[in-house]
Amino acid sequence: MKNAKTPAPVSFRRAIADFRRDRNGAALVEFAIIAPLLLATLAGISDGASFLLRNNAMHSGLSSSAQYIMSGGSDLSTARQIGLSSWAGRSEQGTVTTSKDCFCAAAPATCSTLCGDQSVPLAYVKIAATDTYDGWFGDTTLHAEQDVRIR
Repeated sequence: MKNAKTPAPVSFRRAIADFRRDRNGAALVEFAIIAPLLLATLAGISDGASFLLRNNAMHSGLSSSAQYIMSGGSDLSTARQIGLSSWAGRSEQGTVTTSKDCFCAAAPATCSTLCGDQSVPLAYVKIAATDTYDGWFGDTTLHAEQDVRIR
């Protein structure tokens, strides 16, 4: 058997000084510190982009319903169906509602009767959409409304 050399004793100060000068693995340690921040940033960007795409798709569906109403369509259930069918990426919880509201001088009124000053009440169709977005950082409710004046 060979006689193994025993290392010479090293002072504590010298060991610390050698450790500080040694740069082997410094990049790995720096990356280990920065990597979680980079991954969190990437996840946030991805989640935000997905949220915006879903929100824009919902607004596109509302715009299709509003276009139907502005083109002379009067059936509210058809407007609702157009909104649902043109809403790409809608979840199962996504809903579109439509309602017709009339006003006489900013006060709610019935659509079939004249206002007190014998004018025709202003009529609006309200189209609203709601959905739930399940993101990486929590759930968010998406909601949008569009009012279309028809009279």
